[in-house]
Amino acid sequence: MEPRRVGPGAHCWGPRVATGSGTAAELVYHLAGALGTELKELARRFGPEAAAGLVPLVVQALELLEKAAVGPAPDSLQVSAQQAELELRRLREENERLCRELRSGPQGECGPAGGGEAQGLSPRAANENAPSSEERAMLRQLKEVTDRQRDELRAHNRDLRQRSQETEALQEQLQRLLLVNAELRHKLAAVQSQLRAARDRESESERRREATLEPAPEQAQGQAAAPGCEQRQEPETAAAGTGAPGTPEDRGAAHRPPGPRASARSHEGGYQEATKEDQGQDVRDPRGSREQVSPCLHSH
Repeated sequence: MEPRRVGPGAHCWGPRVATGSGTAAELVYHLAGALGTELKELARRFGPEAAAGLVPLVVQALELLEKAAVGPAPDSLQVSAQQAELELRRLREENERLCRELRSGPQGECGPAGGGEAQGLSPRAANENAPSSEERAMLRQLKEVTDRQRDELRAHNRDLRQRSQETEALQEQLQRLLLVNAELRHKLAAVQSQLRAARDRESESERRREATLEPAPEQAQGQAAAPGCEQRQEPETAAAGTGAPGTPEDRGAAHRPPGPRASARSHEGGYQEATKEDQGQDVRDPRGSREQVSPCLHSH
């Protein structure tokens, strides 16, 4: 007894896939659910042996599609692109093989040597070998998914190349900025050393200028006190010259060297005479300053 074939509208998972959200991952999940339902139906009707060899292949294909739909990591973009291209190439070869079988199958079975029985069985064989509309829709959807994933992978590759070029440009710019920064720091250090040297020279010149200007007031004070001393020394010499001529004893005493007492008296007499002269000078010149006479007294 021939098993009943499932009609195209009974368990058609093509419309179920079409009602997805449109993203690649959801489309793969819808396809996995539809394939699982169909495989369960086949196992229930024809036994587990009917789908035993088909289940591993379907699972592997769905895993590959899921990986391609979710999107690989940026590091494995090239590997994923190669895998997708291999899968696409395999699907295209399988599609071409199915098309060739579809074209050559009825002609080979319906050759000129065949009888009427062969001609009567040819439509049934053609229907069995020809892919159903569901399979064609499935292949078409798989092709669309692989094409979309391939375009996305190419876009990711372009983005990665562009980012790598931008990174290289930024690294070159960073190197140039580091060189400019090093040159500016070198110039700044040279300018700072020049400024320190200029400050040291300026401070040294100021110290020398102050050292040369400090003795000037003392010299001016000494020059101002010198005329008073000369005026006081002139009356003393005049008084000594106008004294009365002494006796021979006095003359001898004058030629005799003075003793300690005589020298002390002479000093006291000179100090008293200088004091009188200073008082007389103060009386004669009240506008004069007594501070000009004091250095001369200390000198005596």
